[in-house]
Amino acid sequence: MDLLLGLALSAHVWFEGNYNSVHPHIRLETEQVVAGMYYNSMERMSAYVGKELEFDNYFVEGGLVTGYPDIGIAIPYGRAGFDINNDAKIFIAPGFEKRLDEIKTHIVIGIEFFKKVY
Repeated sequence: MDLLLGLALSAHVWFEGNYNSVHPHIRLETEQVVAGMYYNSMERMSAYVGKELEFDNYFVEGGLVTGYPDIGIAIPYGRAGFDINNDAKIFIAPGFEKRLDEIKTHIVIGIEFFKKVY
């Protein structure tokens, strides 16, 4: 089991609104599950639980996340990317935006840095 402190920097591609792009993060990793909390793009706290699969330097992750009340109480999330080194990852993920009672799908890209604290 690993406890990590992190910081992600993101870009919201094709989104109409202005969104937070700095995401402090705390994460717990075991062989079976990943879970954590972060300051999300809507300037709210999000909690998540999921599974990460690794293939050489590549990864895919998916699960459920909270903190996006315009979309749902707990919504599915997914992302994929690659490890730059043991402390940094590049990722891409779908992002959702509610505009005029319609939910649009866009892309979030980013880099995140982690430091193992336990």
